[in-house]
Amino acid sequence: MKQTVVVIQDSIGERIRARREQLGLSMRAVARAAGVSPSYLGSIESGRNPATGRAPLPSVRVLVRLADALELELDGLLAAVGVGAPPAGAAHTLLYVMAPRPLNVVEHLVRLHGDTTERWILIPDPREPAPSAADDRVLLRCSWPVGADPYPDRMLDPQRVVNALDRELRAAAARAGSARVGLAIADCSAVMRWVTNPETEIAFESRWVEDVERGFAATLGRSPTANVCVYHHDDIEALALQVDPLGIGLALLRAHTTIAVVDRTGRLRAGAPAAELMLTALKPAGVSTETWADLCAAASVGLVARPA
Repeated sequence: MKQTVVVIQDSIGERIRARREQLGLSMRAVARAAGVSPSYLGSIESGRNPATGRAPLPSVRVLVRLADALELELDGLLAAVGVGAPPAGAAHTLLYVMAPRPLNVVEHLVRLHGDTTERWILIPDPREPAPSAADDRVLLRCSWPVGADPYPDRMLDPQRVVNALDRELRAAAARAGSARVGLAIADCSAVMRWVTNPETEIAFESRWVEDVERGFAATLGRSPTANVCVYHHDDIEALALQVDPLGIGLALLRAHTTIAVVDRTGRLRAGAPAAELMLTALKPAGVSTETWADLCAAASVGLVARPA
């Protein structure tokens, strides 16, 4: 199985170190501004994590903070690690996948929210290989196969899903300790293809943040550090006879405050470039490619930059 792995190019560490020294800033001061440890900043600058022997993978938010602290162009740092733009910054994230399966969803979760989230409660796509049991980034991997609770029949019942999530959160509470815990629902579009009321999944997004916040508060005593919903482009296309794919895409963009796309090559993009890529893929018939590209570019900026 071929996987796309994003690594830091040597130049980014050299660029960060050179700029820090040019400004006369200590490693400790820059690390504090970026919200990371001095040792982690040192591994970024050197291009090697001593613990793993590999280049570290700073999240987009860390790069945003580094760019701000060092007065560097953010686009240059993002391009060096293969990301198109920063996420909007809120916890409710849409991860829209255009890459072929299998998807290493945990790696993309870490790329997006690794600086704020230590461990994940993961509802995987039942069609994907299970994450390794040795991956301690996954606090709890829940099994929600279609045809069993909370999807025992072909009707999506939001309250049944909320009840199932509450059970999983209670199971995770004793193991979570003080860790910063995020939630990732990777089966969203798989469920849409299974049920006879796929539009309910999209409508459910409007109450999902509130339901998740309530569940986390009741069981873990705190809010999730991230709340990620994963949809696959091929699933949305396959539903074209039941729902309007473009309408679904627009509804998803409106329902989430952070937008990320895994493109067809496995590269992670975020922010307005991600929204533009997603809309471009959902072009309706009868619209010229050039006209649609212009519309997507304008709409994506407006959708991502909208007030919270």
